[in-house]
Amino acid sequence: MLSALDIAGVVVIVVLFIVGSLVTAIVALVSGMVLLVRPWDGNTQRDHNWMASTPFPFFWMASWAVRAAEYVVALKPGPIRAAELAIAYTQSQVLFALNNLGVPDALSAGPLTAAELAVKVGPHTPVDWLERVLACAAAYGMLKRSKCPIAMPQTATSASPAQASHKGGCKHGAAESQQDTDRQRDQQQPSKSAGALCTAQVPAPVHQYALNGVSAALVSSNPANMSAFLKLFEDHYAGYQFLSEGLKIGKVPFELWSGGKTYWQHIKDSPRHAATFNTAMHQINQIGGTAVANSRVWRQFDHVIDVAGGVGGFMADILDLNLHLRGVVFDQASQIESAHKVWRATHRRLMPRVELIAGDMFDPSTLPSPSDSSCKVAYTLRNILHDWSDTDSVAILKAIRSRISAGNIALGLVKLLIIEVTTVEEVLPCLMGPR
Repeated sequence: MLSALDIAGVVVIVVLFIVGSLVTAIVALVSGMVLLVRPWDGNTQRDHNWMASTPFPFFWMASWAVRAAEYVVALKPGPIRAAELAIAYTQSQVLFALNNLGVPDALSAGPLTAAELAVKVGPHTPVDWLERVLACAAAYGMLKRSKCPIAMPQTATSASPAQASHKGGCKHGAAESQQDTDRQRDQQQPSKSAGALCTAQVPAPVHQYALNGVSAALVSSNPANMSAFLKLFEDHYAGYQFLSEGLKIGKVPFELWSGGKTYWQHIKDSPRHAATFNTAMHQINQIGGTAVANSRVWRQFDHVIDVAGGVGGFMADILDLNLHLRGVVFDQASQIESAHKVWRATHRRLMPRVELIAGDMFDPSTLPSPSDSSCKVAYTLRNILHDWSDTDSVAILKAIRSRISAGNIALGLVKLLIIEVTTVEEVLPCLMGPR
């Protein structure tokens, strides 16, 4: 018969085994995630579609690990966390600055110092200013920062042509740096008068900067380039400044900033903003878009109608990966006009299988339907409904439903596929909460 000590020993062994197994599993999961994500990796040719094509159980575990890490990072006293969130906008502003100045493209050939980067980003860029922004970007995890092999001498002058303050950085300035140091040491004679200060120079460390996972995603030659997506949200930034006022009076903050124009009216009237939006939608399609287009769900259909499909980047992926399908890209006239140019330039071989139709998704009479009412049809709304209120979303869905009925399509032959980012607790509990 087991004694109390024997039972206690067995319990301890079981508990230690369970705890050890959990710790091992967590360490293995985190290690696997780190190796997959590789945030330090500045490779500009990585394929990120694996994230969306990961089997659901593994995606769930990975999402849980990422969410858990976010909670751990946020475990700070309330006042400190509040202060941290209050200045969080500086992170996006620093990232916008790197993007607008072309720093990622400049670093794509290899590491550079602030002085070398200043030459590339602008003739009047002060090195000390740029150095601070680059150091801040490195602290935020946007760049890699390392010391040059040889420290550069700190001069008394802070010349604005930044290029004069560091003579060529790590690669070219080592010899000149050493010569300057020797010359200045010879010239400096310590004063023999009582109380005089000896002002010997202290070499100032010079740092070089290189791409990591974040900045590599902003390089123009990267297939997963996100530079236009950043520019899109930089354009949104002005509207967010009116969030408090909009909540007080029940107005859309962007419309308060734009003088009453909706965002869609704004990009319709601004070719630059429209181009940014279209490019950003194409770029976000590079992260997971191919995995969705390659899904087996498309095998059951003959015809796909992408409602509010922009210039048709998602449709091009679907048709390219599903040779039996025909498609329709439906959007407002200005978008369809741009779509014709895009398809002639980049998807010409797919054009015999697609129609580009202009209309209003709130107006059922303008929505397309397949010419053959006996074919199996999928209407798609990809990343659309999150832009609209509940009332507008219901109106969009009713318009599509009305068009299906008017087109005499048998309900058994048609489906509506809604492809959205969601934080619904029942779908992915691990991704719930503020992000």
